Amino acid sequence: RQAGGKIVVSPAIAVRYAVRSSLKGLSRQMFCYGYWRRFTQLLHPKDVPLRVYAPPALVAGLALSLLLAATPLRVLSLVLPLIYAAYVLIGVAGAIRKLGFASAACVAAALPCMHVSYGLGFWRAFLSPQTRVLFRRAAYPSIN
Repeated sequence: RQAGGKIVVSPAIAVRYAVRSSLKGLSRQMFCYGYWRRFTQLLHPKDVPLRVYAPPALVAGLALSLLLAATPLRVLSLVLPLIYAAYVLIGVAGAIRKLGFASAACVAAALPCMHVSYGLGFWRAFLSPQTRVLFRRAAYPSIN
């Protein structure tokens, strides 16, 4: 698009998505998404929407909440977890409305699994020297 090209959307294009059969599989998938999203963010910093930073911010906020729980400010440690719990409950309510009660437990487990795993993957890549090496190789192939 930056070079003047166009994106073509066709209803004839088929996409296959493999639903993960366990929370462990979903967690592993989302961790990898978060890890490699950090790599993509390094390569294309202008093309990363702000929503990409929500899961890493959640993980950082939850870590801060744990630290605050051990201080006299422990009441503040509940703010983010309660806000996130409300978010998950809204998601559960939407799932119940659209899919019925059977889906509620799945959504209640899947949302935190996805968000925390993605955030942890992002932070793992952010703190990893290996990610910077991969970035330099991809961004500057002639130097390697």
